[in-house]
Amino acid sequence: MLEQTPLQVAGVDARLLNELPERINTKDRHVLAAALACGAAFLITLDRGLISEVASHPALPLQPITPGGFIREVLPALAGGPEPP
Repeated sequence: MLEQTPLQVAGVDARLLNELPERINTKDRHVLAAALACGAAFLITLDRGLISEVASHPALPLQPITPGGFIREVLPALAGGPEPP
């Protein structure tokens, strides 16, 4: 499955950083901007604060999720396996 996963490196446009909600922590803004720039569907992070901030902004087209949540909830669906309970 990993061979099917596209890998992208995204440059962060300063304008995109400025358009992010002000409540997003300064140390997280470049991570979020890079995810948006490359069209990521998920933001996989252990930073619970960042997960809360991204989740509270429905206009952001990312699903924030922990690595464990991604493994349990998303990977089985992508691999065509059974849905988790």
